[in-house]
Amino acid sequence: MTCRYSFFSGLLNAVLNRLNWAFSELVGIMQELQAKGTNVRKSQDYERRLCRTCAFSFTLVVMFLRLIERLALLAPAIWVSKSHPTSAIMMPRLCQTLGQILTRFATRGSLFEQLPAHILEALTDVKPAHLLTACAGVFLSLSVRCAGDAHDFAQYHQVQASLLHNPLQATL
Repeated sequence: MTCRYSFFSGLLNAVLNRLNWAFSELVGIMQELQAKGTNVRKSQDYERRLCRTCAFSFTLVVMFLRLIERLALLAPAIWVSKSHPTSAIMMPRLCQTLGQILTRFATRGSLFEQLPAHILEALTDVKPAHLLTACAGVFLSLSVRCAGDAHDFAQYHQVQASLLHNPLQATL
């Protein structure tokens, strides 16, 4: 069981690192598109390339969120096990990342609202709903799976407390 935990813990750490990287790239590209949209368009080829890169980064973020959702279903102990030292780090780290994603993309004045109309038209597959459903999937997977595994609901309450007492709470 320890070998399995080590594998999932290492995988989750790598996925969270890649998610943070993809999210940072997405935010940077969207800010650049926003700045380009307010200026006179100098190069439509450059703008198209940025839109394709933005769509790819967005897809990566959603894909990594869905992978985290699956890891929560397969190995809920990564998040709540008191016997493994990385558990205390994983949940706050995940909540911080989810909070940043929701703050940037799902609140009033988000990056989506600030993009010019012609840029939004070019980003047909980049929609806030995709991020919201992926984040909701992570929350539900953690809540449902940990509740199902807990005989006395101690794990369930621990997960709920972690979700509500981390940086994510300001977004909810």
